[in-house]
Amino acid sequence: MNATPAEQRNRESFSSQISRELKGLYRFVRHQLAYAESVGDLVPGERNAEEIVDEVLLQAYREFVKEPDKREIGAWLIELAKKRIQAAVKRSRTERNLTVHIEEDIPETPPGKRSLRWVTRFSIFTNQTKI
Repeated sequence: MNATPAEQRNRESFSSQISRELKGLYRFVRHQLAYAESVGDLVPGERNAEEIVDEVLLQAYREFVKEPDKREIGAWLIELAKKRIQAAVKRSRTERNLTVHIEEDIPETPPGKRSLRWVTRFSIFTNQTKI
């Protein structure tokens, strides 16, 4: 599929503006992820800078095409990255709050005793029904 001249100009403009800001964006995202991991908001390695930056650039391009030259690109990319990281932290917290750790709730009953207890209970119930 061939791009129209306007689409091609938008791509080139976006690329040239982004290329100047990319190093700073990566540095910002890595720093924010490291902070979120250090305070326990994110599990280490749950998200990485490349994923966040890719998502930010995709969103930025989609918005840039709609309204080119309406923003200061560096601050705008940082703002988009902050929102992505905040969303990742929120999602991580929600998932951790919904997680049930069953290994803490399992009683320590040997398998032999458990099956004997069930047989005893079953025989009590069957004997009561024969009255």
